[in-house]
Amino acid sequence: MSNGKLRERLFDRGVKAIQTIMAPQLFIDHPQVIDRYPCPICMRWFSRESITEVGGNSALTLEDVPPKSFPGRSTRLALTCADCNHGSGKFEADLSRYASTVSGSPTPVPVVVSNEAFAVNGYLHAGPRVQVELVRNNPAEFAKLIATAPGGSGSVTARITGRQPYDAAAASLALIKSGFVAVFAALGYSWVVSPSVGPVREMLVGALHSGRSPSIPPTMVVNESGATMDGRRLALVTRPVPALLAQFGRDAAVLPTFKSPADLYERLGGSAGSPVTFGLQPIAWPTAMKLAADFEG
Repeated sequence: MSNGKLRERLFDRGVKAIQTIMAPQLFIDHPQVIDRYPCPICMRWFSRESITEVGGNSALTLEDVPPKSFPGRSTRLALTCADCNHGSGKFEADLSRYASTVSGSPTPVPVVVSNEAFAVNGYLHAGPRVQVELVRNNPAEFAKLIATAPGGSGSVTARITGRQPYDAAAASLALIKSGFVAVFAALGYSWVVSPSVGPVREMLVGALHSGRSPSIPPTMVVNESGATMDGRRLALVTRPVPALLAQFGRDAAVLPTFKSPADLYERLGGSAGSPVTFGLQPIAWPTAMKLAADFEG
């Protein structure tokens, strides 16, 4: 199916779902929202024209869950707005680097190449000859490096120091976002608009629209060290407290149910790294935008 046809199908499914769960009076009082699709993350309403590409871009975009750069299968499960989708690029890059690190895949080592005049990010590639690839993401610093080469020789003396391969908070944010969209695809807007989910949506919107990593509760992302990186699992957590679990490889986002307590993450206990034992009831992994709670109650 073409991307255009898939966007149209997902748009129609979302419109039907939101009309099913909202009171008819809403559409009488606010006719402008008729035939509108709410982005499941920020809940802004978009017209049908938003699925049409203009210059290769559209206001509503296909959301890959998990990002294509993550090991295993990725599925286009829903439409999200361009701000919520493209705003996650930085976070998804860190999630990809995290996945490469924990899966043992060969990956370049992030480094900083510097001296008294400049500091430029790069990657060290191991092999018969060690090579350093410089990243031109800071043009001002890169220009300083070029300027220090004596007589334009291209030769400079500099230090090479390691840097953290990924931002753990950013990687966690990307994982939480993928888990959120997976649960939305399975359950629908009824779950998204439930009061217990509101704080999670607010956290996601704040991060995705600003590019800044938020403060994430330590028990919002949990780890199963023996899991394979291409595994996927969706489950209802029955103990120690009701929650939802969306797992990608070794890590899982813990999200509220319709009626999770406000102190969900505090009640899950402890600090980062503390063992948590869950009672799990499997939920079918969504392969399409089912929105079961909207249509089945």
